Amino acid sequence: SSYQIIEDTMRLQAGISLMDNKSQIRSQLVSLRAGADYRLLNSLSINVVSFLRFNYLSDNQGLDSYEKGFDMNASGVICSINYKF
Repeated sequence: SSYQIIEDTMRLQAGISLMDNKSQIRSQLVSLRAGADYRLLNSLSINVVSFLRFNYLSDNQGLDSYEKGFDMNASGVICSINYKF
């Protein structure tokens, strides 16, 4: 979802997603994402987005090499400058 603030100059974004894997090793991937767009000029804007991904292992069906619980899968920050020609 996104939310417009400061009279069309800044937009905030946030999201969450879930992927479920039902194979022999049951796992779920939970992603959190947040960011903002800021328009400097009519044709120039800056975008910053950060994300976190967590892997949750639930039922390992007797496989000892996998423990139940959360583990961070990936994280990052993406910054971009956009110019409209």
